[in-house]
Amino acid sequence: MNDTKKITSSARAKRKRNMIASIVCFSIVGVLILTTILLAVIPAGAGVRYENKPDQIHVKIGTTQYQLDQSEATKTDFDLIWNAYTSAGSPSVIATIFGGYAGNGMAAHYSASTSSYSSLATDETFAIAFIWNDAQTMINADGSNFVYKSGSATFSETKFYEAHFAVTSENAVKDTKIYLNTNASNSSKNTNFTYTGVTNFYGLYNVLNQMVEDGKFTNFAG
Repeated sequence: MNDTKKITSSARAKRKRNMIASIVCFSIVGVLILTTILLAVIPAGAGVRYENKPDQIHVKIGTTQYQLDQSEATKTDFDLIWNAYTSAGSPSVIATIFGGYAGNGMAAHYSASTSSYSSLATDETFAIAFIWNDAQTMINADGSNFVYKSGSATFSETKFYEAHFAVTSENAVKDTKIYLNTNASNSSKNTNFTYTGVTNFYGLYNVLNQMVEDGKFTNFAG
């Protein structure tokens, strides 16, 4: 009889331990699932942003272009492009992790050698220019002024008037370079100043492509 009681008690204890282990395992799995879901929807906010919305947007692809401002005639399309750009800079956290860009985000750069943005537009790639009437201040990700050194001199403020970048049909989170025109009368299409950020421009590409199909783009020379 005593042996039977010992066996019964042992079996109950084993079942209890198994139940506790199952609860712990299910809890861990539940937390992992919840974390994955949250990471998939929480935006990383890693794209390049500006203190002010541009006054004009110029878009080129191949030999056609579309020039927009915030007037009634083009405001709707202007806002569509601007909103798609803003959304492109907010991929999900999990997308940046799997893309290898975890911890990356907006950064300001100065290089002693110049970079050219004269040939961003192709037959399959859009070139976008954000244009401001008033000079904009180059900033860091935290909103502070960008500071850089050139030789022995330190510069605590850099102004720019235009931001140029390319948009392709690739549906992927990736590093994006944005070229800043710091001279309102600059026609050389070269710059020492750039922004980088993590974006997915696929949605923006679709917005622009729809505008092409809708006949919004016109031929241009040059």
